[in-house]
Amino acid sequence: MSERLQALDTHLTKVRQVTGVSEALAEWETQGIQITWARLMHDVAAIRIQTPDRIQRRFGLAPELLFLFSGGHLQARHTRTGVPAAVRSDRTDPGLAFWSDPFDDLADRLARLPTPAGLWLPWQPGRVGLEEQLARALRTHDPFDVTQPVRGPDRVGRDGLLATLVRELDHHGAVGVYGLRKVGKTSLVFGLDDLFRDDPARRFAYADAQTYLGDGNHAPAGLVGRLMRELGVEGEPTLRTLRQALEAPSDDRRTMLVIDEFDWLLSEPEYNPFALRLLAMIRGLVQSHPGRTQWVLVGREPARLDGPRIAGRPNPTLNFWRGLWVGPLAERDLGTLLRRLGKRMGLRLGHLSKQRAFELTGGHPHLARVFGRVLAQQALASGGEWREENQPTDPFVDPATEQFLRERDTKNWVQEVGDLLQSHYPDAAALLSQLLESQPCDAAPSLSGADPDSLELLRRFGLIDAEGRVPGVLVHHQRRLRTLAAA
Repeated sequence: MSERLQALDTHLTKVRQVTGVSEALAEWETQGIQITWARLMHDVAAIRIQTPDRIQRRFGLAPELLFLFSGGHLQARHTRTGVPAAVRSDRTDPGLAFWSDPFDDLADRLARLPTPAGLWLPWQPGRVGLEEQLARALRTHDPFDVTQPVRGPDRVGRDGLLATLVRELDHHGAVGVYGLRKVGKTSLVFGLDDLFRDDPARRFAYADAQTYLGDGNHAPAGLVGRLMRELGVEGEPTLRTLRQALEAPSDDRRTMLVIDEFDWLLSEPEYNPFALRLLAMIRGLVQSHPGRTQWVLVGREPARLDGPRIAGRPNPTLNFWRGLWVGPLAERDLGTLLRRLGKRMGLRLGHLSKQRAFELTGGHPHLARVFGRVLAQQALASGGEWREENQPTDPFVDPATEQFLRERDTKNWVQEVGDLLQSHYPDAAALLSQLLESQPCDAAPSLSGADPDSLELLRRFGLIDAEGRVPGVLVHHQRRLRTLAAA
């Protein structure tokens, strides 16, 4: 028996202690379903199984499904924080998990318990079949939910960027990841966690700075405390405690630390002193312990992080960060993402649907998910029957387009683009306004004489393509952008 199978057998022995697990294992064995992973975590047994081929083809699901067994009554403490970080995998669908306990009212209790966004399904051995359960739930679930970053198999078109991120971290130790909000930066850095989760020589910690901004003077402690908890470090949540833990000679693992929405710390004056101390600590750690700690700061743009001064004081990490820009998806990758998500609702995205999505969004995944959502709503509103065969979406493209352009999420995105350019890059805002005046038209706009720095910035943000064409959503809302540019 291989070492991996021996380890799996050991963990299966442990999880059998939880009520319901033995029955589930017996049922899966009769169905020829393969167990791929198992862990016992306090009173919860976590098991991943190989998704049966028929289910994978029918619903477009990931290669593995996750099951969680509570043994006793499933309670809020089990569900409130979502799928435990220790059991996530890039081979499972993000947000999809089956919960099981031995009591008849499981479904009613799960419906009332606090849960994060995602699809949480009750399942008990010997009752409703797995495929039937999925068929009922997936048709009403919204896989286009724009509030959740995509993970694992839903992260398409980013393999090259992820490889570049890993390479830059291994060579340099400090990377700034930039791009418009909701373009996929968080999904990209979560790829580090998915990639190295089972690597005993590495560990990963993530914190979102924006989460703690409402805590006033407690914000720095909240941010540092989150990083410490993710690393399993105890003690007072201070930069000194964190640094001592990262420098501890007894732990030689390579540690990846990600701080998302870092530019918020630099934009709020009350947090500038903490940000300066944090940046100084990062530079010291990377330089004094090369390869041991790796840092990723995620933000919208590098202007503040790369500037010579922060809050009137010298920037301790000037010319220190390697920049990595996250832009829109290529047309083919965007189509793959929409097709995969739509399949889970019984939708078959046709060529026209995918083409229109790219024309409108320019490949921005957030906007594409908004378009996918309204496309699904139009199909549902049509009154057509849901069948096991996927329902085509092309007949609903035109009404979906009209609804998409009216959506609040769409208008907010356009407003944010205008605000960003006008406040930080007025030359780029003026250039974008000029390009919009020449569209829509069949010929690509002339870029001769355009400021090269502004052109490069607009391309990095994905607001123009290589030929200077602008996403359709900006063409439609160009009056709003022109008003901002003239302000």
